[in-house]
Amino acid sequence: MWKVIIVEDEVFVRESIREIIRWEDLGFEVVGEAGNGQDALALIEQLIPDLVLTDIDMPIVDGIELLKQARDKGYECRFIMLTCMDEFDYVRQAMEYGASNYILKLSMSVQTLRDTLVKASRELSSNSIAGAALTKNSYESLWNYVYEDINHPEVAEFIEKSINVYHNHLSVFAVLHGRTSFNPRQLLDGWRWNSKEYTMHAYQRMGQTSLFIYTSFKIPELTTYHTNEFPISAILNKPSGLVLATWREALKGLDCYWYGRSLQSQLPETKQFVVPGGGGDVLSWGVEKRMMQAFELEDVSACKEAIDIIWMDMQSNKVPMPIVKNSASRMVSNCLRIINRSVAHPDQLEDVVDHETLKIWVLNELESALSTKVEVLESDHPEINKILQYINQNYSKDITVKQMAEYASIGESYLSGLFKKKIGHNLIHYLHTVRIKHAQQYLIQSDFSINVIGGKVGFVNDNYFIKIFKRITNLTPSEYRKQAR
Repeated sequence: MWKVIIVEDEVFVRESIREIIRWEDLGFEVVGEAGNGQDALALIEQLIPDLVLTDIDMPIVDGIELLKQARDKGYECRFIMLTCMDEFDYVRQAMEYGASNYILKLSMSVQTLRDTLVKASRELSSNSIAGAALTKNSYESLWNYVYEDINHPEVAEFIEKSINVYHNHLSVFAVLHGRTSFNPRQLLDGWRWNSKEYTMHAYQRMGQTSLFIYTSFKIPELTTYHTNEFPISAILNKPSGLVLATWREALKGLDCYWYGRSLQSQLPETKQFVVPGGGGDVLSWGVEKRMMQAFELEDVSACKEAIDIIWMDMQSNKVPMPIVKNSASRMVSNCLRIINRSVAHPDQLEDVVDHETLKIWVLNELESALSTKVEVLESDHPEINKILQYINQNYSKDITVKQMAEYASIGESYLSGLFKKKIGHNLIHYLHTVRIKHAQQYLIQSDFSINVIGGKVGFVNDNYFIKIFKRITNLTPSEYRKQAR
């Protein structure tokens, strides 16, 4: 929620502004009210609002002076000015000091106020995103060094220096939230800091968000920070130049939760790990190879046994969570390549927030792949095999008997009879079977809508896709998805 202060000397006007709309529906929360600029400035210093909705003409300190003093003190909150018809000189002055917008009090309606707040919300969100984008590439680059031995420390040092902050202390908060929405501002609720005294950056990856809070003061060790249901690991008050080392330490704290331990239960020291694929994989290739061979033979029991060994090995070595997820993704991808498949929704890994659940996800992915495996038929006729291969590789394209006859350089009528004789079905029925098998995979492994899946597997008409799907499976696509999940 964006925090709002309403400043208006006329009580009934102030109450009307507060009551005529549901602020929460627009993402705002009214956290304070004042009747003059002097009291409002005290509230700004206390509450650090995101938006100030203020009258211009007020006693003691007017709206223009309030805006000017707030800017002089370094507060960057947005200002929306309330004005009368004859105050446009003041409005122009307010705009020069950085006011975002103004509303005419005499013509203010619910819709006018809503429209102005929606615009302010977009500006606040845009400003927040732009600030984060300035340093995203730096954190993206540092992430690649988090779990590696750095042979060239000057590279990491250069990246750290590219994060331009002017505060002495760094605290890193790592929050494990999966794909559940997490607002970094939630962590700061209840903290009363001047915006000039800290800078916050956020970096999200692998279902975790790391918050880098740079301060000109030390955060008290007993400071309360909360994220409701989300596990959190915090490293406080390190030198602001030690970004990489502090980040590593915070992420290591999340591994306690990943393996089902409390943060107080310390993990044993772990060796440096290299992200799989980089030449220093922590897993035994022999066991993983055994798992892939079992998958190829469709031996689910042997496949599960190998995965159990791999998972116990990772837990005993306390392999960091991101590397476990990378390993899981790679294992599934390697197995699916065996049956000419690709992972439909790799971002599902972000949902997973513990080690055991990830193992279940891997097993489900592999079992689902085997259950919907598309059998590539072969015949004793080379032209028919050529057509079968083409269909399995290009099922999503427009395919007709005439096209396939031209592709195989044989007559259309001859192909129709030959295909049914060698395969047992006509060519179009086989094409439909291949398409429906791939549609089943999408229905199980993705959240794509029915019409999108139909298009992905080659059906241009939604009703025809549903008709063919039910003819082959005796279920509609929606019924199949519900039953399969």
